[in-house]
Amino acid sequence: MMMLLLAGCGLPDYEKRMDEQRARIAKFDEMNRQLDAPIEMPSVQPKNEKEPPQPAWPFEVYLRLPTGLGTKQKDKVFSMKTFPLVRYAGETGMAAFVAAGFIQESKKSDVAAERKFTTETFRRETRVALQIKYDVAFSEKQRLSPYEAPIFSAYPDSTTNLMFKHLQYSNLAGGPKIGNFALELYFFEDEEAGKQIAIAFQRPARLTDPDAHRRLIDSSLGTLDISNEAPSKRASFRRPR
Repeated sequence: MMMLLLAGCGLPDYEKRMDEQRARIAKFDEMNRQLDAPIEMPSVQPKNEKEPPQPAWPFEVYLRLPTGLGTKQKDKVFSMKTFPLVRYAGETGMAAFVAAGFIQESKKSDVAAERKFTTETFRRETRVALQIKYDVAFSEKQRLSPYEAPIFSAYPDSTTNLMFKHLQYSNLAGGPKIGNFALELYFFEDEEAGKQIAIAFQRPARLTDPDAHRRLIDSSLGTLDISNEAPSKRASFRRPR
């Protein structure tokens, strides 16, 4: 009788946990449907066109962008000399830009040809490339702020969130081609591995549902992996299930 009473007392808690788990899985499935497959690694064509295309980045990147932006680089790689900033875009009114490189420790020895940059140079080159692309100017008063994105998983672990540096620019004056827009920049560094990446989203300045947009961007950022596991992770995603 005592065991039955204890079991009865624990049933509501068990059902509550099951309801929470079902809700979490449903939310994960919903966001999963709003993300494309992992991006494919972009390439650049050397000046000598007889040479084969070369990887744009010095290491593999696993990243899933919002549905509609695609998985392949859009048109040619937009680059600043030896700093490839790759564009992914579709018909959604959004675009994404990604750049990746190794971290160079010394400020006096950026090795652009080897995709090595100090974090300061890397961030500056990303901003300069976007400024030229959209003919805008970031204010010198703007500062990067910490931004935390949870790992995209059906069973998230709050202790393993990804820590980014974030900056946002809004151009309310608009333009003849894309109108009013905003640029969201996110920088991530893996200091132990000596790798860094920049992810930028260009989107309409005014959002109909800011909360939904934020959840979508967080989900995309949460898929990021620049570890040595990135290639196998991409292969596993594409493997028939």
